[in-house]
Amino acid sequence: MGSTSKKPQRGGNFTDEEDKLLVSAYLNISLDVVQGNDQKRKTYWRRVWDYFHQHKSFVSERNENSLMNRWSAIQLSVNKFCGCYAQIELRHQSGMTKGDKVSEAKTYYKSLETSKNSSFQFEHCWKQLRYNQSGWRTLRGKNQRRTTLGQYLLFQLQSW
Repeated sequence: MGSTSKKPQRGGNFTDEEDKLLVSAYLNISLDVVQGNDQKRKTYWRRVWDYFHQHKSFVSERNENSLMNRWSAIQLSVNKFCGCYAQIELRHQSGMTKGDKVSEAKTYYKSLETSKNSSFQFEHCWKQLRYNQSGWRTLRGKNQRRTTLGQYLLFQLQSW
């Protein structure tokens, strides 16, 4: 007789609402002044999972591993987009609105070799992160000059 154990099935795609709640959970847990982010990985992601499921207003049965993997994808993509956006900002083109800059950054993101010609799909997460966590907005460079995270990442990418 064959095995009766089933291979776990992959869940459905994350919705924008799930992404936004995951970002909120990440920010709330990582910025918690009592606990901080100096926790064991398992404890940290258990807290993110708890926050996610306590605050959801929709049906979602995501597990800790699923949330962790999705966060990894969001973080990678948003970091790359920050670099693209910073490069557009560094041009100091007159007459460009913020919307124009975002549009240009999306075009640049899509053209990157590492993006494999795919579109930036986490703008809703980027909007939450860019103003809500100081570590995503500003870093101090070696010369103590304020730099945006995007500028820092751009420098890192160019140094490769």
